Amino acid sequence: MAKNAEAKGVVLVSGLAENINDVRADKAQIVRVLVNLLDNAIRHTPSGGQIAVSARTLDRRIEFAVEDTGAGIPPEYLPRIFERFVQVPGATGGGAGMGLSIAQTIVKAHGGQIQVESELGKGSRFSFALPSAE
Repeated sequence: MAKNAEAKGVVLVSGLAENINDVRADKAQIVRVLVNLLDNAIRHTPSGGQIAVSARTLDRRIEFAVEDTGAGIPPEYLPRIFERFVQVPGATGGGAGMGLSIAQTIVKAHGGQIQVESELGKGSRFSFALPSAE
């Protein structure tokens, strides 16, 4: 994903907290969730913007987050953003409206939760938390 971000002129930074607990998860499926969130962030962040990927321990859960400085999501779409085939009108194309729905299904199957926070003109923060293996 770093090459995609660089090609678009978007800075990609990572922040891993120290002493993150392990999670019991299907690595390929969790990577699929992260790739989807990063791909969306790259598509919706203009050149010169920034995307931060992070992970940290919260109580007995591990939170993964992808935060961008893109256009943001209109508030009326936030409650439906994880539904199948939902696309924000005027947003940068390239998807079928299934990625976030699939991501939510994968996270829920792992006993986790996924959420979004967004503000128009300031960007979005997608995060998901999985139970710690400890």
